[in-house]
Amino acid sequence: MQSDEAIPKVRKIDAARRQLDEAIRLWMEGRDPLAIHTLTMAAFGILYDITDHQNLLQNNDPLILLLSRVGRREFRKLGSFLKHADKDPLASYMEPPVQEHEYRIGFALLLYRRLVGDLTPEMGAFHLTMLSTYPEL
Repeated sequence: MQSDEAIPKVRKIDAARRQLDEAIRLWMEGRDPLAIHTLTMAAFGILYDITDHQNLLQNNDPLILLLSRVGRREFRKLGSFLKHADKDPLASYMEPPVQEHEYRIGFALLLYRRLVGDLTPEMGAFHLTMLSTYPEL
């Protein structure tokens, strides 16, 4: 049996970074949007909770305004559908367009940068791609 010292530990912020970086790599490779969504929303959940716990979100924050307009339940609806089969195991869900996954990644990046102060290379590449793809946003 291993001692507790031999078992690697991961901090929540590091878990979120790894999930988000992997989601971005999958997105760049044109891989499965549902896997991208699952990783993105897992990272977003961690980042949102940490940001909220540190009181870094204000009522006029663009993210809070979006979540208020869209609704937190609606924002997390697909993620909840993908995680839980106990309520309706035969249900189906309309797959959202890739842009929805992209803006969820973008919001997770905003939270990550707010917490850490910088972006990983994957996050930076994604951010630059979005700036050139959607300059109006």
